[in-house]
Amino acid sequence: MFRAIFLNTILQQRPRYDAAAEIAELVDRLQDRHILMLRILYDPVRADTAMGRPVGDGGGFATSINQIFRRLLPEWDEDQIERTWTELFDRQIHRTPGTRTMITDSGIRQLDNRLTPYGLKVALYIAIPS
Repeated sequence: MFRAIFLNTILQQRPRYDAAAEIAELVDRLQDRHILMLRILYDPVRADTAMGRPVGDGGGFATSINQIFRRLLPEWDEDQIERTWTELFDRQIHRTPGTRTMITDSGIRQLDNRLTPYGLKVALYIAIPS
């Protein structure tokens, strides 16, 4: 991830080294589980497709963020999902406080647009540049 941060910084027309240092400091404190959830939130459809579409387009009456992540990350227990989600919320990465509220089941699209502007900035810095 630090390599991606470095590359994304130096490849900018006007590198913001202070922003890169802030992101690097944040990433240094995150665990792999935080990064995985952040990457899923950055591009939920891509993540769902890469995992064999366990969530897909939905179709049920209702779901929750917890249920969506249970399908995406079956090896995680509910506590791990909730802790990771809450820790990212506390760091202002996304804008939704809990995972168990029932929501309309529109599938993987339920995770669209949940990142804050800061969360999007973090996601862009840790993305491998093409």
